[in-house]
Amino acid sequence: MTITFSLEKPLRLAHHLQNPQNDLPNYIHVGGINGKTTVALLLTRLLCTGSRLRIGTFVHSSPPQSGILLNETPVDSSHYAELWRHVSKMDEIFSTACTVYEKTVLVALLLFREWQCDVVVLEAALGGTFDATNLLAHAQGRQLAAVVTNIAEDHTRLLGTGVECIVANIVGIVRPAASVVVAASQSEAVQTCLSRMDLTIASSDYQSGHLSDQLTAKDFVLPIPGHQIEDNVDLALRTYQLVSPLLEQINGAPLRRPSLGTFVSLALPHVFKEFYYQNRRIILDAAQNSGSTLCTWLRNSVSAENVHLVLGMSDKGTHLLENMLRSLGTGRFRFSFVNFKPSDDYPWIHPADRHELCRILYNQHGQNPTVTNHTELVDVLTDMREELLVIFGSPHIIRDFYLLCQERGSDKGFK
Repeated sequence: MTITFSLEKPLRLAHHLQNPQNDLPNYIHVGGINGKTTVALLLTRLLCTGSRLRIGTFVHSSPPQSGILLNETPVDSSHYAELWRHVSKMDEIFSTACTVYEKTVLVALLLFREWQCDVVVLEAALGGTFDATNLLAHAQGRQLAAVVTNIAEDHTRLLGTGVECIVANIVGIVRPAASVVVAASQSEAVQTCLSRMDLTIASSDYQSGHLSDQLTAKDFVLPIPGHQIEDNVDLALRTYQLVSPLLEQINGAPLRRPSLGTFVSLALPHVFKEFYYQNRRIILDAAQNSGSTLCTWLRNSVSAENVHLVLGMSDKGTHLLENMLRSLGTGRFRFSFVNFKPSDDYPWIHPADRHELCRILYNQHGQNPTVTNHTELVDVLTDMREELLVIFGSPHIIRDFYLLCQERGSDKGFK
């Protein structure tokens, strides 16, 4: 499949929609590989609790309308559907041939214009330079800050091969004179690449205004445990402190200091579900890394008998999957690779080499089906007779799978 990345098509369609990106006065752009959605939602919570501003948020989500928010409230589904039909009709009339993702971003921009948002927080879900959210780089609004979450060598079909190429693509969201807030956990290779670029990197201990006493994740009760969420909270807090002088001008009043429980009720894209389906215990986990709570539990507490791990349903990098599997111990569990067919909109998801990776690491072939939707996935997993199924995947796939099992009925309830 030949993939061409460009903003030409969404720019053309935006023109026929009266360029909604030009009516957004201020925005914060979040790019990177890991933690983009989490940081965007954390930052939105800080902005909403700390000011009286109208905050629009776009994060890549499923269903898409659940990721378009005004002051943390998702857009009404019927209104989203109405705008989606309008954007799709214009796309057809003018033959712009935009992707589903590009049209979703344009619907979000139309909503932000309609809502008269003071500040918009955008997740660049598909990289940076050619991500549809980067339409704002061609607009008249002010970029308050660009945020770069943790970068790893991942999504290479989309972003290019090599750390330097990936970093260059992601920092394509940065506009001239904008400050860049960079995750403190970046690898040395990423830090070296960033240091070579003409960027204004915000200090890791940035302090400003009445928020001058440095806030960190340790000052808050966090919605989920782990060092990754702590890193993401710190990144959101540093961004909030960086932009606070500008926000206070827009707000017309000092920003409120976030409290201990600011993030407690925040729903983040992390899923850990345990339930029974057809007399079998099923555990779902979206934290596909060797340090996750589930991996620690599997490594230390569970015998290999009648345990089946189902892998490969996430858009995480192959290197993360490899590290996770090795941390569990070669040969301890039975593995299967479930391959979702790539689509035109998400061509980099589930590369075929993960099947080969599992085979090489464990020399176990198992079942390696290809499925195209969640119903087929449930059917495939129903045929696996192990007493315990542990399924790793992206938050959206995990959630949809969980809901589908719930619709079909579980015999011992859900936790």
